[in-house]
Amino acid sequence: MNSTQLFIPMFIQILLTFILLQRMGFLRFQSLRQKKVQIKDIALGQNAWPESLTKATNSFHNQMEMPILFYAAILTASIYQNNSVVFLILAWVFAITRIFHALVHNTTNNVRFRFSFFLAGVISLLLMWINLAIHIL
Repeated sequence: MNSTQLFIPMFIQILLTFILLQRMGFLRFQSLRQKKVQIKDIALGQNAWPESLTKATNSFHNQMEMPILFYAAILTASIYQNNSVVFLILAWVFAITRIFHALVHNTTNNVRFRFSFFLAGVISLLLMWINLAIHIL
């Protein structure tokens, strides 16, 4: 395995973030255009947005949390030339669980089901960092 393969799951995670940003923006403009919400209602907070938009917004904001550690892990692995197949598999697991987490978040929002994907992603990310620490130290 070469280190450039590590960037594919990272680019997928980045693509997911931009897709969710586009969805959130589209739903915001749509809500305003259809007068489901007035600008004065959302000027000081987000509570007036429709439920589907709140889901999309929360899902987008989730991409600014745990994935930061994922990006750092990928870049660190690249710098230290961690070409471990295990690390690559864990990176893919993280990216895939984020996709499913976002799908659940934006559809049924079944918290138990969504949390399962979140937890699987967190565990894979933790294992990525353990793998990195072993490789570097």
